[in-house]
Amino acid sequence: MYRIAGINNFAIEKNKKIMSGKLQEKNQRELFRIRLEDVINPNHELVLLAKSIDWNYFDEEFKNLYSENGRPCMPVRLMIGCLMLKHMYNLGDEGLPELWIRDVYFQYFCGGVFFEHKFPCDSSDFVHFCECIGEEGFEKIFAYSVELCKNG
Repeated sequence: MYRIAGINNFAIEKNKKIMSGKLQEKNQRELFRIRLEDVINPNHELVLLAKSIDWNYFDEEFKNLYSENGRPCMPVRLMIGCLMLKHMYNLGDEGLPELWIRDVYFQYFCGGVFFEHKFPCDSSDFVHFCECIGEEGFEKIFAYSVELCKNG
């Protein structure tokens, strides 16, 4: 049995699929929420990096792990973005949430639209996500990162 990111207290059997998490389309302004694009510097390194990554590539690469049924898990962009940030800034499972809630660039990089005061997932969600994608998934993320560095 495996536990997957965003599915608390719900175990699935190996080779069964869970519903994919999607970032919500939030194009409409909200009166009391701050849009990240209104406060960030568009030339910041994380903004430029986020725009250079084809996030749909990861959705496609990992779509076979998900189904259209069930409770949605955490969005793939959020999970992979957080894994990348942990690696780039040498952060642990506890350090990432602390910086994420203070840094609008971390939130933007992970697909955030509005400033959030709370980290959107539990640190154990990363363990579950990593188990789900396995070594092959990490190899895909690493290969993509290397290719991005070569071309960037």
